[in-house]
Amino acid sequence: SEAKRDSLFREKVYIQDNDDYNGDMSSARAMSRQQILPLPRTYAEANDWATRARKGFRVYAMYPGTTALYCATVIDNSTYCRNQDDIIVVEFDGDEDDNGLIPQRHIPARFVTLMPREFPASQTSKMKRKTSISDG
Repeated sequence: SEAKRDSLFREKVYIQDNDDYNGDMSSARAMSRQQILPLPRTYAEANDWATRARKGFRVYAMYPGTTALYCATVIDNSTYCRNQDDIIVVEFDGDEDDNGLIPQRHIPARFVTLMPREFPASQTSKMKRKTSISDG
């Protein structure tokens, strides 16, 4: 629940890049709780969040093969997998190939979080975008 999550974070959160983690917290940085966007903690929570990420919504999603979140637009959120991650199909900003096509990427729901409306990047582009065939 939201209240339970709030009680966990309080005022400060300590973060550390996954690539820098070596078992100690010496390189962790304290951040204001308001600057942190949580990811779902369970398949069930991720799948619940995925139902809110409708077509056209702006999200942060983990780019395949990385641990980094990037801005993306939801193309489809209707792939349901019982007791596993649901899949959200997105197009990442700036992911055009040499022909100007934007591939549609299949991202597990637990690696997607909605972008707050007050963030400038949450506004969708009015340009018509060319898309390519999905490439999972």
